Amino acid sequence: MRVVIFGASGLLGRSVMRAFGDMTVTGTAYSRTAGGLVAVDATSADAIARLLGRVRPDVVVNCVGERRPAVWAGAPERARAGNVDAAGLIAEGARRCGARLVHISSNYVFDGTAPPYRPGSLPNLLNAYGRWKLLAEHAVRRACPDAAILRLPVLYGRVRFAAETNLTEIARQVASGAPVGSTAR
Repeated sequence: MRVVIFGASGLLGRSVMRAFGDMTVTGTAYSRTAGGLVAVDATSADAIARLLGRVRPDVVVNCVGERRPAVWAGAPERARAGNVDAAGLIAEGARRCGARLVHISSNYVFDGTAPPYRPGSLPNLLNAYGRWKLLAEHAVRRACPDAAILRLPVLYGRVRFAAETNLTEIARQVASGAPVGSTAR
C-alpha cells in the first residue's frame, strides 16, 4: 500500500507516519522537510497533483493545519489558505488520483456543552480554529464526498517545541507565571 501524508512534519503527522509502519509512506511538509519529508505547498493544486501523480497513492492523509491563534490571528487569508483551501485541494487531488482520503479535523467544531458527539451532531463553534476546521470539512466533502473525516481531541506526545501541543504550551505558561487564557487553545 502506498500512502501520502500531507503535514507530516507536525506532531500529529509524525505519529501518523509511524502508524503506517512498513508500508510505502511519503510524508510532506511545507518548510520543515528534515528526515526525508518532501517539500510540498499544500495550497498549490499543481504541487499536490505532481506529487500524487508521481506516487500514485492508495491512501492520502491530510494532517495540514495551523491551530495556534498567534500564528494566524493577523493573517486571516493565510489562515484560510492553510486550514481550509489546502484541505479542499488535497481532497480534490485524492479524488482525482483515486486514493482513499482521511482528513483530520478537530473536536473544536463543538463547544463541549452537549456530549457525546456523533457524526451527525450539529457543530457549535467556540473559536476561529473551530470555524477553520468546520470550513475545511465542508471543502473536503465538496471535493471528495466519500472521505473519512476524523475529529480529534487535544493532541499530546513527543514534541519538538513547547507550543506544538496545547498541553505543553499551557504547562510552559504556568511554569513561567504567565496568564493562561484563550490563546493557549
